[in-house]
Amino acid sequence: MKSVYYVFYPALFYLSLFKFISQDNYLPLWIQACAISWLVSIAFFLALMKIRQYLLRMLLSYHGWMYAPPKKVPMKVKIWAISVRLVSGYQPSLFSCQRSLPRLPVPPLKQTLDKLIASLRPLHTEEELKRLQEQATEFELNLGSKLQKLLVLKSWWSPNYVSDWWEKYVYLSARSPLANNSNFYGCDHSHWQPTNLPRARAATVAHLFLVFRRMIDREELPPLSLRSTIPLCMAQYERIFSTIRKPGEDEDELIHYDSSESRHVVVYSRGLYYKVEVFDSRNQLLCPTALEEQFNWIDEHSSKHKDSVCVEWRRMPALTALPRSDWAKIQKQHFSSGLNLQTLQAIEKAAFLIVLTDEAPPPFSEKASWLLHGDGASVWFDKCFNLVVFGNGQCGVNAEHTMADAPIIGHMWEYAMTKEVTDRLYTEKGHCMPMHRPFQQGKCKLPTWLLWEVSVDIQKSVSQAYDFSLKNDADVHLIVKEHSAWGKGVMKNFGVSPDAFIQLALQLAYYKDSGDRKKFALTYEASMTRLFLSGRTETVRSCTAEAAAFVRSMEDDSIPREEKIQLFRKAASKHQGLYRQAMTGQGIDRHLFALYVCCRGLGYKSKFLEEVLSQPWTLSTSQQPHQQLTQIPDCNLEPFRDKVNAIIREQ
Repeated sequence: MKSVYYVFYPALFYLSLFKFISQDNYLPLWIQACAISWLVSIAFFLALMKIRQYLLRMLLSYHGWMYAPPKKVPMKVKIWAISVRLVSGYQPSLFSCQRSLPRLPVPPLKQTLDKLIASLRPLHTEEELKRLQEQATEFELNLGSKLQKLLVLKSWWSPNYVSDWWEKYVYLSARSPLANNSNFYGCDHSHWQPTNLPRARAATVAHLFLVFRRMIDREELPPLSLRSTIPLCMAQYERIFSTIRKPGEDEDELIHYDSSESRHVVVYSRGLYYKVEVFDSRNQLLCPTALEEQFNWIDEHSSKHKDSVCVEWRRMPALTALPRSDWAKIQKQHFSSGLNLQTLQAIEKAAFLIVLTDEAPPPFSEKASWLLHGDGASVWFDKCFNLVVFGNGQCGVNAEHTMADAPIIGHMWEYAMTKEVTDRLYTEKGHCMPMHRPFQQGKCKLPTWLLWEVSVDIQKSVSQAYDFSLKNDADVHLIVKEHSAWGKGVMKNFGVSPDAFIQLALQLAYYKDSGDRKKFALTYEASMTRLFLSGRTETVRSCTAEAAAFVRSMEDDSIPREEKIQLFRKAASKHQGLYRQAMTGQGIDRHLFALYVCCRGLGYKSKFLEEVLSQPWTLSTSQQPHQQLTQIPDCNLEPFRDKVNAIIREQ
């Protein structure tokens, strides 16, 4: 309906204006000719923009390119790709393709139910499958048909028929603590380290993050695309910075502040919070050397004043690790006015948080565990992300999940970590590299110490939150192993998708680890749906009948090696097909979720939906990490390519 308004009312205005200036008794002929030419040009330009937008949307609705072999691309796909490039332009801005992205389609109900039953085959007996099939048929013919029509209607007027519900009911309505349940982490370089000075590292990485934000605000960041042609939805980039997940008793709220309101970062050092303005008197970003000076000042100040406040003051972030309803009640009672409200608002409006800690956990497991949940009293989990810098100069990030998925934060993190390698950002002594001479930094404000009013009730709440956080963290066992023998290039040389290779290895490992029970697990793998407007994720059910057949063959010595390889390739092909279907909007789990939301919203109950959606994801995995920057070399391990080719020739 909005698109009708955008076309109808401007057209009506221009027609009225055209009629007015065409009256020959008002204006000279040459003025009328110029005005009419001007109006016709504008109308033609607007019409051309709309035609381009809808033409690109039609082109992007085609997904046959995904099933074409990369090395032998059919002529049809080549012509389509050339058309997409011509219509989308040579240098599109960050959000220029958003209105041209197609909307996520609602898959046929029967197709989803058939795929669901097939995905449960390795996990259930024939009797259980027969019962589920009967329930699915009944659901399809009765309640499911009505719910399906409602979803189709929503898909016509909503940007995405599932993403808003996914954000609301999966993230914001969840009452579990964010730590260890929702927030995720990222580490810096595995072994190489540019400097051992923590404040210099914090200043440089923070500056790179702020440059990344400026690129987003100015839409200078190139939009991501598959095969350098197909654009992805970039909507999630709008909320990377200056976003807070506000706790609520029943449901949280995601609040994003404009860059004009968020001109500072907040630094946590030795239990004290500081507000650091990131723009100088000339409205320029603070350069890394200026930020390093600010952080050095904070280090000295916090060292002098850390003992002047109580223990609970320094452990205030532990409140964000509580269950969401508990934290919401405490915030409403003690942080709704006065000094506490001012400090809380400074944290909420900050571009991001920086945690400077003296701890230096060894890689990889201890460091990853610290980044995942902190020490129980350092990470402000509500914030969009926390940049954590350790005492030895290593760093990482802890990010809130509601605002964006991991690849978006990964893009920003990859940008910063790559710049540290490709650009000379540190001096020989490890300090921040001064800016070039033409640049002159304006006057900078000193950091502001953010204070709390810590009453007896707040001290009690913080103490309880800290104990809860430690207990919750102790229940997590995180082990990170380094595998450097070979990478995805080796898997590709075998003619197998790296993602399918890893998922089949996980199925085999779980089956062997189950001991005498010899069972499979319902497996969750995340896949993106950003080929569509406001797309986020879809689930790939990795435990397929083909995967189960391959795993069983590996446990049977009587099966020839050639047959095992054939079963492996068949299972890998099946998995790759499921992944492609998920990316092109033909997955099943988001469809089932939307059906369930519709069902509950209308006051109905479906035992079938409740049963299939309540089955636990015993194995929860993530997609294979992707290299998102195109201007750097591929991260494949090239030295092993000849060795692998020799193995393939022997087979």
